[in-house]
Amino acid sequence: QKYEREYHTIRQKDGELTGEFMKRFLRLAGFVGKKAGLPEEQAKHFKWALSDWILDGIVNTKFTDVAQVANAGRNIELLRERGGVNNKRNRDGIVFSLRIRIIIRE
Repeated sequence: QKYEREYHTIRQKDGELTGEFMKRFLRLAGFVGKKAGLPEEQAKHFKWALSDWILDGIVNTKFTDVAQVANAGRNIELLRERGGVNNKRNRDGIVFSLRIRIIIRE
């Protein structure tokens, strides 16, 4: 009963990587057993337990298992670590975005 309550209130901690959280989540789901639900239900529960800044990137995506959610979350973490897609800097260290002009010839 204690494990069930914890399972239903689990959240990713600040600074906790998605992979670490997945291990903690799956360990707890193992203790809860069948009440944790099918893999799709566990994936949905895991997705909504992620940090808000990760959840923002995957909120409209459906997953079939926890590993898929964790992979998507890790990709978002990596993107954030790199500072986004356009992280070029000029000589003064100021970030500017790379703009590409497309020329269409007839």
